[in-house]
Amino acid sequence: MKQFNSLLEGLNYHIKCPACQGAIDIADDKHHALMSDINLYHNNEQVLLCYELIDGDLVIIDKRNDDIDFIIRNNLNYNYHTNSFALTLECYNREKNRCLFGYELLCRFDSINHKLHDIRLVSEQVSIENKENKLCLIKSNYQENYTKYTTGIFSSPGLDGKSIKIPLVDIDFKNIKKTMEKIENLLVFS
Repeated sequence: MKQFNSLLEGLNYHIKCPACQGAIDIADDKHHALMSDINLYHNNEQVLLCYELIDGDLVIIDKRNDDIDFIIRNNLNYNYHTNSFALTLECYNREKNRCLFGYELLCRFDSINHKLHDIRLVSEQVSIENKENKLCLIKSNYQENYTKYTTGIFSSPGLDGKSIKIPLVDIDFKNIKKTMEKIENLLVFS
């Protein structure tokens, strides 16, 4: 699993979408929400990120040095139980170009020293046309060591595509067709 030396390095893992060259940004999900009204900018560069975690507490991260701070909202004697959170980064062209590129970082933190550490790539995904010219989704999960291949991702509303788990395949964004060939070879034996 790929590890990063800092949050900034992880956020810059892909500056542009390798599939469509669109912009990449942090996505909200059910576990955290980017609190844009609290974020701090310096010289037009965002330096503080603030995330609301699932329990309502806030984690504030300084991207320049990986320092963190907490705002506790639940008024309990606080012992941070997870010491980690995930960030999902995805392509801005998701709706417009049907581009499903994205990746997820797992960030662990030391709540005593108020520092991020152990920032790693958990998964990444990309949409691509297969040899039948149908759009499919390739998602490699490095933490659980498998790749999920899904067809029919843009079929009729309410219909999910068919998915199959295969052995882990690293996605080669410089040669996505080569990655697709590896997956198609594995599908023959699955």
